[in-house]
Amino acid sequence: MSTIILTILLFNLGLVRREKISQETLFSSANGKFLYSLEYATEGVGEIPIKRFSLYDKEKRLLFTKTLPGEEAFFVSDAGWLVGIFGSHPRARLTFYDLKGSVKKQVTVEYPYGYSFSLSGNLFYVNTPKGILAFNSQGKIVYRFNPPGHFFPSSDDKFLAVIKEDSLFIFRDGKIFAKSSLSSLLFRHLAFSPDNKFLAVAEKHSLSLFSVEENLQPLWQKEFNFSTSLLKIAVDNEGIVYLAGEETKEKRSGFLMALKDGITVSQIEIPYLADYETILGISFLGDTISVRTTENKFYFVQE
Repeated sequence: MSTIILTILLFNLGLVRREKISQETLFSSANGKFLYSLEYATEGVGEIPIKRFSLYDKEKRLLFTKTLPGEEAFFVSDAGWLVGIFGSHPRARLTFYDLKGSVKKQVTVEYPYGYSFSLSGNLFYVNTPKGILAFNSQGKIVYRFNPPGHFFPSSDDKFLAVIKEDSLFIFRDGKIFAKSSLSSLLFRHLAFSPDNKFLAVAEKHSLSLFSVEENLQPLWQKEFNFSTSLLKIAVDNEGIVYLAGEETKEKRSGFLMALKDGITVSQIEIPYLADYETILGISFLGDTISVRTTENKFYFVQE
């Protein structure tokens, strides 16, 4: 990834997050490996249980259906397991399922306020006032991270970045590895490079690159004044930072910018096709950059 000439090769490709199949609305896991449908027992406000849950593979073959599972929400991992959630305050019940719908374990968590699978799909994170819990597919707590806050795992689950107010904490294998301060409380997004050597941080008016190996040594910082709050970043193994965001809602377009050593080396426009389509993230596929949107469309850009 040495040449920074960006041209759009393909766009409006990939999965559609919601689609109608036999009168069912299907939703997809993060990378589209699994599809699932939900039917709720009642309509109203408050805790509404799911009447029926069905899981499919990406070829739309039914894997299992559970009637009256007693959950309010399901999280589906591309690694091949599921977590059902019931309740929130003062406590929630987490049920861990395999691809056959069998229950592996049930656990109770007090005052959870955020759930997310890791990028690999091998860990399930739960944010609580006392810290961040990381569960494996068997429902076992693998790591406990403290303090809690906005968290961002590396692609291999080795590192976890946590932002608490204006402090940045880096955990390695569950233990604090490094700590640094941010320039403001107005944090936007954060990303590790695939090899975990670099960490890019987007704040309200700046973009910074840190060396993870050198105890979060700052490498460069660039001041910005973006009008959009919808901002996603990624950094490759050479320390080149890619920044994607939305221009204006009137234009219904976005941008993808590449920066090397704090200098903008290229910028392209990403055309939107849907009225409320926004950018979810950036990923690397060899020498190709994929920008994913809320409609689960993929815009492929080659370096």
